[in-house]
Amino acid sequence: MRRFKLLGLALMAVFIAAVAVVGTASAALPKVLPEAAKNWTGASDGGGIVLLGSADITCTEAPATGTLEAGKPLGTFHIEFKNCTTEGKAIKCTGLGDAASVVLTLGTWHSVFDNLTTLSAAILLLFEPVHYNCSALVLVQVTGELLCLWLEPTVSKVTHLFHCVATSSSVQEDERYFNEAGTEVKGVNLKCAVNEATAAGCTELALWSQTFSEAITMDI
Repeated sequence: MRRFKLLGLALMAVFIAAVAVVGTASAALPKVLPEAAKNWTGASDGGGIVLLGSADITCTEAPATGTLEAGKPLGTFHIEFKNCTTEGKAIKCTGLGDAASVVLTLGTWHSVFDNLTTLSAAILLLFEPVHYNCSALVLVQVTGELLCLWLEPTVSKVTHLFHCVATSSSVQEDERYFNEAGTEVKGVNLKCAVNEATAAGCTELALWSQTFSEAITMDI
């Protein structure tokens, strides 16, 4: 099968249900401080997001907006991938039915525990299916989940950074988290399908920021 790299300047925004536990059997969600609902804007660090494993697509911009629910470590995201191209920038890519040069991506996000020993946090992104339509030659569908390490969850600040790391073109470095029962959940990964072929593992490499309407911290 032809191999590609999907490059996108993006927000990866959003995470699957549930969040983690402190200790072993006791369930506890990370607590958002302060607890009021908030909006946020998002962006990559300028180096872009690299989605490996499905298609060689590069997007130069990906402005994003989202929400944070009151008192809960979760919310929604809305990303607009812009100026996307493939085949050495020779072919433009858009979303199905989206405006010219825009691939609209929607989803939800949750804060989860990445490690119960050190109580480190991650952001779990849950994507609605999104298509990159690159003329009549390549149609790529991206689905699934993505885990990104929350770099400073216990520091109160307006802008928080999340690091998404890939170990290969189809494997995320972080493929598991702990749910609110303290159970390890494995097999978290994105899936990419080219031209309606069977979906295969793919992954993203990025440093992403979320800027909230006021400073927040996570009590973990």
